Amino acid sequence: MPPPEGPLEGLYQKYKTKCIFDFVVILWHAVGHETQLIVMILFYLFAGISHFKNPKFFLLITPKWVYKPKLINIIIGIIEIGLALGLILETTRSISAIGIIILLIMVFPANVYHLQISIKKKKNILGTIIRLPIQGLLIYWAYIFI
Repeated sequence: MPPPEGPLEGLYQKYKTKCIFDFVVILWHAVGHETQLIVMILFYLFAGISHFKNPKFFLLITPKWVYKPKLINIIIGIIEIGLALGLILETTRSISAIGIIILLIMVFPANVYHLQISIKKKKNILGTIIRLPIQGLLIYWAYIFI
């Protein structure tokens, strides 16, 4: 991809990045630790609330072997909200980040199952494939707050 034009072009050239993905990483680091923390808090609050606002989506991607999927969906929503709130206070931030990492590992099978469903239905395949490595990035993102 070509470098961006406009006000970001100088930053792109300053770091002599080879592609747009390098630039995104540099830009992400430039926003600062506090901004990243706020984004993470909002991300997990939104994710947790989504389990209550749109449970049908989460139940559709829950593997069949999960015991009491409706209850698990509610529990995961509560956990995500709790972990997001735990990120706010410095005293609980590290344990919340560890909790997020554990949660991301635990829900990974649902992402694999979602990919399997997408392949069968021949819909959203690329999005669900991309989602798998994003889980690793989310784990790293949480790790920086330990």
